[in-house]
This record gives sequence, structure tokens and C-alpha cells, in this order.
Amino acid sequence: MGEKPGKIYSPKAESIDTIDPFITPDELVSNLEDGKSVLDVGCGSGSFDYTKRPGVEIHACDVFPDPIVPNLPNVQYRQMVGESLDYPSDSFDLIILNFVLEHTENPEQIVKLCFKIAKPGGMLYVSVPNAIHYEDRAFRACDRFLKIITLKPFDRIEHIQHFNEDRVRSIGINAGFGQNAKAFIPAGFAWIYNNIQGLSDSKGLKSRTKLLIFRWNLLMAVTWLKINRLIKPSDPRRGANIVYTFRKPGEDVYKATPVPEIKERFFSHSCGYCGLPVNLDNVNNGPSRDELYWKCPRCQKLNII
Repeated sequence: MGEKPGKIYSPKAESIDTIDPFITPDELVSNLEDGKSVLDVGCGSGSFDYTKRPGVEIHACDVFPDPIVPNLPNVQYRQMVGESLDYPSDSFDLIILNFVLEHTENPEQIVKLCFKIAKPGGMLYVSVPNAIHYEDRAFRACDRFLKIITLKPFDRIEHIQHFNEDRVRSIGINAGFGQNAKAFIPAGFAWIYNNIQGLSDSKGLKSRTKLLIFRWNLLMAVTWLKINRLIKPSDPRRGANIVYTFRKPGEDVYKATPVPEIKERFFSHSCGYCGLPVNLDNVNNGPSRDELYWKCPRCQKLNII
């Protein structure tokens, strides 16, 4: 973070037995029985820890010709775009779209294909940035500025779709899914942290310029949060990302008892390094006023409170 931290709040990870409803990719996969199947669409390096579920059949796909997911016996990777998911019908107990749809040309088509290839009773996880929030606006502005200074002003920006809660819900329901649970994940600025880490050892004028821009973005974000904490109680990071889980009508494939109404999960913070959402207000009575940073229970890195 570039400065000596103050007192540190160290929450413990929530017990899987007390979580209700399951809503993150890790939680959903942890609650699947051995022998079930998962499809991670636009997987990147993996939307969850593949190594923890050797008994689950994991399928992963992305636009890259070579996989960057772990090479494990239970993992199958395919190069594929979301609009052409050609897996057999009724194949998967869980399908994950983890910050994927904002990058695609036709998110409605992708979700309809997910409905086709989900098993009866299977789940769909969807997470997208909230287009009206500061974080997504900052991402778009930074993305466009970087393309200009690297002499690629007409290249497509990364987030070509704009989402709000109504659009996410409508896409799932119009495809045939039923609502299951929802949450709003606070801004963690992972796109800033990840780019700083990725560019730290790079050479060349363009890479060094990008690194300076991302470090400036981080300084502005941290300063903004510190000032806001002094002048008003509400946290401006809230509501940055929208998460929904949907269920295809049919047999319930999860251990947890399904509920007829949609449940909502609350998160107060999100790790900027690994993306883990947490509710600090619900652990150990929450942080004190003199604790300025919290330690992520997954990656052990420090984040500003």
C-alpha cells in the first residue's frame, strides 16, 4: 500500500455450515456433492479454487487457445466464446459466469445457452459490474485513456455492456431460470491491484506509463475512501457489483433446502487482491475505529477498511 499500516483487523473466514444463502463461486462449488459437474465460462485462471474439489467434474472455457487453469485430472478446458457454448443439453449442475457478460456482444444469448446446457435443478451464477457505480465508470475511463496513450484509440473497450439489477434479473428470467439469491459486492478495485502486480516487473515506456497510471488510480481510490470515512458513515464502495444466482426448474441438486423466495446476502468489503467478499460487520462485532486495514482471510493481504 506504500505506507505503514495502522491497527489491523483480522477476520476469520465464515464457516460453510453457517452461510445462507450460498452465493460466491467457492461456496456454490463447496456445496456440490462429488460426481457433480461445473462449467466455468470465461474462466481466466479459474473462478474458484479448482484444487479443492477433486471429486467434481470441472469444465472450463475461454477465448485463449492455451489454458491458464490448473492442469488436473478432473479439469477439461476448451477454447470457446460464450455465444457458442455447444455443450450437450442438460449437462451441468452449476454454471459460472464470473464477470463475463460485460465483455460479450450478446449476453442474452449466452444465458439462454446456459439454460439449455444446465441440468434440471441446476444453478447459474452471474456477476457483473454495476454500470452506475464509480468503480465501473473509473474502469471504463481508465481503459479508454490507456488505449489513447498507446495509440489504439479505436480499439474496443473491455466493458461493452452496461448492467443494472433489473437487467441482470430479466436476462435470467427471460432465459427460463428462476431467481434464487442475490448480493451486491463492494468495490475492491481488483483491476487496479492486479494491473499493478502484473506490470511491476515489466520494461518499456508503455508498460511503465501504464504502471504509473494504475498507481495514481490506487492513490486516488485510497485517498477518496479515507476522506469519505471522516465525513460520512456510508461507504461509497457499496453496490459496485451485482451478483445473482438462478435455478433451472427441476430436481434440487444441492444439499441446502431450496426456498421459494429470493434471498439476499450482505457483504461490507471485498478483497482487492483475490476478490473475496466479506462482511466485516458480522464478524467479531466488526472493526474498531482505530483499525485502518483488514487482513483477507483467504490471501492474507491488507485492504483499507
